[in-house]
Amino acid sequence: MQEINLLQNSLKEKNQSWQRRSGIALSILIFILIFELVLSAMFYFLGSNRDKQITRLADENAALQNKMENTQKGLEEAKKFQRQLASLKDLIQVHVYWSKFFDEMESKIYVKSKLDTMNVDEAGTVTISGQVSSYSELGKLILALNKSKNLTNIKLLNSSLSDSEKSGVFFSLNAKVNKEAFTKTE
Repeated sequence: MQEINLLQNSLKEKNQSWQRRSGIALSILIFILIFELVLSAMFYFLGSNRDKQITRLADENAALQNKMENTQKGLEEAKKFQRQLASLKDLIQVHVYWSKFFDEMESKIYVKSKLDTMNVDEAGTVTISGQVSSYSELGKLILALNKSKNLTNIKLLNSSLSDSEKSGVFFSLNAKVNKEAFTKTE
């Protein structure tokens, strides 16, 4: 009977050894399963967070793109305005201010004179045509114009007596105009 007892003890030991081994294997399998579940959850949350970040970055990119397009439009408008200002500056630099010239002509022209036309060319030559009552009045007009600081080299081009009922002398004269006559006065 002792053999039976030995056999039972041997079975008991094998059974306990197997139970320990299967417990260790089961613990390892449970640990691996828990580890995989934790890893899966972590990857899920990281993937979800990554998708949110991608969506957020795409929205930010779209907003920046829109802002950049608006800025580009504003920049084009600003450049256009700068070109207009430059053109305006150029126009002002070459603008002819007639006020100073006409004020002086008004102060120098003899009262009994009537001017019909006045032309100024780019070379600075003014041609004046009109009518006065007599040749002495024409002489007074030419003397008055000679006193002008803006007119030089005054020449009588032609003169003729009127054929109409109103007597008078028609004349045409020209002179050189000083460029200062057309500058802006403050």
